[in-house]
Amino acid sequence: MKRLLSAAMAAALVFSLAGCQKQTPVSSGSSGSQPGSGSTVQNPPDTSGQDSDWRPDGQIELVVPFGAGGSSDLSARALVPYLQEELGCSIYVNNMSGAGGLTGTSYALNKKADGYTLVWNSTRCVSPEVYQSDPPYTTQDLQAIAELTETFSVIAVSKDSPFDTVEDLVQYAKDNSGLKYAHTGRGYKNHLTALTLDSLYELGMTEVPYSGDADACTAVLRGDVSVGFISLTTAFTQYEAGNMKILAVCNGTRNDKIPDIPTLGETEYPVEDIVSYIGLFCAKDTPAEIVESLSRAVEKCMEAPGLHQDLEAIGQSPTYRNYEDFGALVDKVNGIVGPIWKDAGLLE
Repeated sequence: MKRLLSAAMAAALVFSLAGCQKQTPVSSGSSGSQPGSGSTVQNPPDTSGQDSDWRPDGQIELVVPFGAGGSSDLSARALVPYLQEELGCSIYVNNMSGAGGLTGTSYALNKKADGYTLVWNSTRCVSPEVYQSDPPYTTQDLQAIAELTETFSVIAVSKDSPFDTVEDLVQYAKDNSGLKYAHTGRGYKNHLTALTLDSLYELGMTEVPYSGDADACTAVLRGDVSVGFISLTTAFTQYEAGNMKILAVCNGTRNDKIPDIPTLGETEYPVEDIVSYIGLFCAKDTPAEIVESLSRAVEKCMEAPGLHQDLEAIGQSPTYRNYEDFGALVDKVNGIVGPIWKDAGLLE
């Protein structure tokens, strides 16, 4: 196990940042669900030398397979005004939650692969085959278009905690098996980081899952758990108020909001960043010229500071990757997460 995790964590994932400019309003709605197809990200064939400047002549439906108000929904709605302006069309945001994102994604994959139905997706529900043995689709059924953001997570404790560093936490956990930690969803970045730290350094910690960051943060502040693996967005408010200490950032780089806080990789107990991405996808059979045009359109949006600022305001780290690089990132994350998940006996 230790050797397996060490090899997985050796794959460092590097980020690039960017930004955009805002105009038209966002339409939204919801609809019924349909069963779906699936996801491992393809790359379109080479169309160099061909005219690939596709532009829609009708409304695009952007399926967000989560409820309104969450990080996925907010990041999609941040992009939509810019993308409408760039493409010259209206974009309808369709929130279709259910089954942890599988319902909405399946619905989008069952629609015609013509660029008029896109899906806004995040790490776990892009690749359900990594987490369950009989998924409704796999990564192979999705085509990556563009990555927009990545999420910053932290290791946080209450202000009264005896832990001031990751080293303090790890040493205590080694000597006191069963230390309780909070996370916000099995199979997501926070849980996977804690699981890897626990397994790699044989800490014997006990997980306490919560339905969201707010509940996990409250549990840390109340002392229900000793430590929380939670989003920086949620922890920062309590950190700024002096109610919480942040021991480390669980990303490959430090965060400008807390520049003095080390990354987990900089401590004596390094764990490589398990990237939590959010971005734009479509069905695998979508024509190459459409995929390339949409990818370039998102890139143009990310060139202006407005979108950059809008994303940072909701706690996201703007990170553009084109369809090729995004597809490679998806595969790389799957290669890291899959063995960890399976070895922990969590495959459903």
